[in-house]
Amino acid sequence: NPDRHGRVMLRDWELGLAVNHALRYIKPDEQLRKAIIDGRMRTRADVKREVERMLADDATRKPRLLRFFRDYFDFDLGGYICKDSKALAETGVRARGQSHYRAMFDATASTDRLVELILQDDTDVFRQLLTTDKVVTTGSGNVYFGKKRSPKEVATAKAAAKKAAAALARKEAAELAAWRKANPGKKPPKKKKKKNRNNVNHSVEVVKLSGPKVFARVSRRSFGNGSMKPARTLATAPHGQRLGILTHPSWLVSHSDA
Repeated sequence: NPDRHGRVMLRDWELGLAVNHALRYIKPDEQLRKAIIDGRMRTRADVKREVERMLADDATRKPRLLRFFRDYFDFDLGGYICKDSKALAETGVRARGQSHYRAMFDATASTDRLVELILQDDTDVFRQLLTTDKVVTTGSGNVYFGKKRSPKEVATAKAAAKKAAAALARKEAAELAAWRKANPGKKPPKKKKKKNRNNVNHSVEVVKLSGPKVFARVSRRSFGNGSMKPARTLATAPHGQRLGILTHPSWLVSHSDA
């Protein structure tokens, strides 16, 4: 019978399919189908029984759980927000090609994993999501957790790098002179190819995040080449720098403009 609002509770296949698709995209499993056919999907108690059973089954993926949190917080949009390349470069992150957008798809997968870990713990879930100092990141994503330097700090960092490069050049020259003296008439060995030190990011004090290795659910990016790598690091953010997923790069960029 309809309630005072004119609503009628679903039952049998309608209720079973609604419960199934609230958690996953695949067809109902054998136990749920049997419950429907046997007339055991008609009450709130029936719904509670099947939902608890499916949630306890680690062998079955439940992607719609993550979909709920993505839709609730909107932290999965960063890879689709086009950025002005010049303005992006001024922030200190890599703006060449698709580097930033690849990093954002990685950041979404990392936040997904953090949400899963908090759900697994099942203690004050929303409080933890909004106040945790834990972060999941890739090595290349550490720059997004860094601190932007002031103009004075940038100048100091550049001066220190220049001084270090000069000291290294003097050391290499002395070593080469010593080698030539010890090996007269011989051709010196080829130098190892060095990294381009002009690509050093002086605008951001990149944070070094360390911790246990975790693995995120990944797939091919929406655009760009290659698939993301599942390996991640579960780390603690620097004190006073991050508090909850609303301060994570995935959420901040998702809610930014061009």
